[in-house]
Amino acid sequence: MLYVELDDVIVSENRQRREFDDEKVVELSGSIRRSGLINPIAVRVYGEQVTLVAGERRLRALKLLAKLGVTYKCGGKDTPLGYAACMEMHEMDSVQIFEAELEENLRRKDLTWQEAAAAIAQLEKLRNMQRGDAGLPVSAADLAEEVHGRRDGSYQGQVREQLIIARHLDRPEVKSATSLKDALKALKRTEGLEKSALLAATVGATFSNKDHTLLQGNCLELLQGVAPESFDCLLTDPPYGMGADEFGDSGGKATGSHEYNDELGAFRQLMALWIPQVAKVMRQQSHVYQFCDLDQFHALRLAWEIQGFKTFRTPLIWFKPGAYRAPWPHSGPQRKYECILYAIRNDRPTLKLAGDVITCNPDENLNHHAQKPVDLFRELLSRTCNPGDSVLDCYCGSGTIFPAGHGLKVRVTGMELDPAYAGIAAKRIQELQ
Repeated sequence: MLYVELDDVIVSENRQRREFDDEKVVELSGSIRRSGLINPIAVRVYGEQVTLVAGERRLRALKLLAKLGVTYKCGGKDTPLGYAACMEMHEMDSVQIFEAELEENLRRKDLTWQEAAAAIAQLEKLRNMQRGDAGLPVSAADLAEEVHGRRDGSYQGQVREQLIIARHLDRPEVKSATSLKDALKALKRTEGLEKSALLAATVGATFSNKDHTLLQGNCLELLQGVAPESFDCLLTDPPYGMGADEFGDSGGKATGSHEYNDELGAFRQLMALWIPQVAKVMRQQSHVYQFCDLDQFHALRLAWEIQGFKTFRTPLIWFKPGAYRAPWPHSGPQRKYECILYAIRNDRPTLKLAGDVITCNPDENLNHHAQKPVDLFRELLSRTCNPGDSVLDCYCGSGTIFPAGHGLKVRVTGMELDPAYAGIAAKRIQELQ
């Protein structure tokens, strides 16, 4: 037994435990005052230098007692005021010292998830040093068995996650997470953003308006010339099948007209041909955003699911604060929203979590009756597309998709039947920087 002045015990900065609950330190000091110090503090001595090996919380409790002028017993003997009762750990190498601290700390229930992850990573490093160049690297299963006494799936998985996170504990968004699970989510989000930034820098070096393609003609015919699995995302605004070509309910405030047959039977026939065809040109991991009428939403869901896509149960909503269309001009409300069907193939992940209601006013009209705003398209694409991805719009109208995609450095292919609208879209492409 050694008796060392409390202030002379050196606590290394690289110890596993970094955070201590002050309330628990106070509780421990009360226990030591009543019952004595059961286990002396473990130290290593080099000349006059005394370094803590295990027992930092006990050391803190003893310092608290010293401030109060209280002595304590250890091994049935009184300890001088202001001193720590210590046990010297003889001839311990770095691995053995770490093991002593691991036994003291890692198995304790109050170790923070950050400290536990750092300790597991340090144990992995030391075990690999111990094996040397000749041995195989220590596995997550080996570490799980050593720490938890179990090497099966969940224990192995937890250790593997701790090793991943330990490499990123210097990231503020990871370190500030409330749990290991939340830290993994934060890391995934951050790495996704960093990947996008790197792609943007790489793609942006050569990206121009020449990366976009405008095709004028019937999309059912044009799609036949497109290679399978060409696109990462479909964002399109086809006919709705709601008789829009006969609308006259805006009181003269809306300009433009619908030049196509929007009768329900024609719409159903078009979708029966178009959806299977466009599904062939979508990649095995891809997203779909299709504007639609609420009455046709469930039928469209079924049609996409038949093609192997998973559809979101309810539509995304585009809310238009400044909209004025009134289906019943003299006795009903104005229509302030439109629906968007969202579907994914093979669980392609999104780049961000965002709401299912998007608020956006229309842009200045370019003489297209159903023109969608650039900000709306840009928001949808930003949820799905990395720089360099390929996007398809089979009904691109006046070309909203082009400036929306260009700002995100994604390559856009637009198809438009009407030559006049295709001309407007071409002009928008030319104006892109």
